[in-house]
Amino acid sequence: MKNTATYILVLIIVSVSTAFGQLEGKRFISGNAGVGFSNQNSEYNRSSTGYSYNVSLGLGKFKTSTKTGEWLIVSSLIGGKQNYDLPNESVNWNGITSFSLGTGYAWNFYKHFSDKFGIFGGPGLSLVYSFGKSLTNPGSIYYETKSNQVSFNLQLGAGAYYVLSERWWLTGSLAFSNPVYLSYKFGKSKPFDPGPNVDNSGFEYKLAPDFTFPSVGLGLRYFFKD
Repeated sequence: MKNTATYILVLIIVSVSTAFGQLEGKRFISGNAGVGFSNQNSEYNRSSTGYSYNVSLGLGKFKTSTKTGEWLIVSSLIGGKQNYDLPNESVNWNGITSFSLGTGYAWNFYKHFSDKFGIFGGPGLSLVYSFGKSLTNPGSIYYETKSNQVSFNLQLGAGAYYVLSERWWLTGSLAFSNPVYLSYKFGKSKPFDPGPNVDNSGFEYKLAPDFTFPSVGLGLRYFFKD
């Protein structure tokens, strides 16, 4: 009985190793997307409606059965209609208030637990341009602040996958960290009351080796035919 159990265990290990050994050299495309809508009231504005999206696309390859390299394109957008009641006037905004577009490269290392399930994680580099528009009130004066930003990021991520079929995987992110962040921002803040504009240009950096956990997101991966 003991020999039989050992034999079955060896067969399972060999079959899993064989199955994922065939991953080496395979190319794939990955993607995830999200869309959001909102409608709310708050203390500072009469009402607001909003919309948003975020999307990520990747084109990668299994360098070995346990290592991938993947080129990424990421983008996000926030917009809507916002109505602010300021002390001396009402402000109505309608349109995009935030947008970003970037590219990057990620290395991931895999641990296959079975022929259906496993986890992965690794570092990545990205270069992102972003635009933002906001209402700020650093003192007694309200400002319309517009900023453009170019940032370079070193990222760490972890996730899991589930095999749906020979061509399709379901992927999910589990944790995320942005330990090194360097950016250059340029823009101005224009006061609603009489006063000078404020220059918002300058460099920014951050060293924060902490993880956001859980960081949940779902995506799909499709493997190209050989």
